[in-house]
Amino acid sequence: MRLRAVLWALVVIPWAANAADEGWARATEPREWKFPQDHGAHPEFKTEWWYVTGHLVDSQKRDYGFQVTFFRQGMRREVPENGSRWNVRDLYFGHFTIADLNRRKFRFAERMTRGSRGQAAYAEGDLDLRLKDWRMVRDGEAFRVEASGEGMRLAVRLDPQKPIVLQGDRGLSQKGAEPGNASHYYSIPRLRVTGTLEIEGRTEAVTGEAWLDREFSTSALDPGIRGWDWFSIQLPNGQELMLYELRKEDGGRGAHSHAAWIQADGTKRVLPLSGFEIEVLERWKNPQGVAYPAKWRISGKDLPGELWVEPLIADQELRLRGLGDLAYWEGACRVTGTWEGKPIEGRAFVELTGYARSFGREMRSE
Repeated sequence: MRLRAVLWALVVIPWAANAADEGWARATEPREWKFPQDHGAHPEFKTEWWYVTGHLVDSQKRDYGFQVTFFRQGMRREVPENGSRWNVRDLYFGHFTIADLNRRKFRFAERMTRGSRGQAAYAEGDLDLRLKDWRMVRDGEAFRVEASGEGMRLAVRLDPQKPIVLQGDRGLSQKGAEPGNASHYYSIPRLRVTGTLEIEGRTEAVTGEAWLDREFSTSALDPGIRGWDWFSIQLPNGQELMLYELRKEDGGRGAHSHAAWIQADGTKRVLPLSGFEIEVLERWKNPQGVAYPAKWRISGKDLPGELWVEPLIADQELRLRGLGDLAYWEGACRVTGTWEGKPIEGRAFVELTGYARSFGREMRSE
């Protein structure tokens, strides 16, 4: 879907929602997409992100999940020209995770800065992001990503195996009832990954598959939406599913929940709200006692089968310090079930927001 989790925290607090329409561009109708230009930053919009998740295997057949996300959050549309380094126009931040599935260990790192002193640069007109020592850049038809944290470092090349998919209505993804409560959103649902992973003092060559999401908006969710459950599912037959369920405070499903079934040739079929169901089968509690869903059944009259999605490690919760001690769950999952009359196994990434609230400390930046 992709009002990503940290941006969710900024949107739901009152000042962010009130400031959303003050001079910022709004996603009100489908745009004329241009690539590679639209891979770059769009500072006329308040929020945007570049989001990559995937599954890796090293030369010893050890398995890993990973996430690398770059964010830009606009704080003000115009900045006074007085030269003060405290004149913050944007906040730049990122999240990086490695799930070491054989050792059942989950690691995460974060970066955050105002961009002063050259600590961040998000180029317009093409993909070239730098956030301290992290990097994401276009390299011909491919992308290169580098990120690091305590005891881990990832440097990979991502080669698209399928065309860009414009989500929603030609890339306009409605998130709420009001005009402009939408985002411009596209995905590359399958990329071949090659590169290296440094972990616990060793360097391993890795290969695998990834999913890239890209979104920018000036938007707020409808009143009464607590959070969402988002799924990116890759099946071995070359098909993918992207689903998200907006959760209402009363436990119901938001009207702008969404599902897209992507065929092997890259064509997309949007499912009606009545055409898919996401049923929670099990739950897991974090150390603070917050319960997250931990197994799901995905089915519906417009799907050719049933899928079961289950985390490969129960605890893949990011307990972050950069923005109000936010916590959310984002992790690598396995997929089993039947599809088009045959047993099937696949991979997924799932994001769960709005279950664990911020712990209330003040927002910090460098």
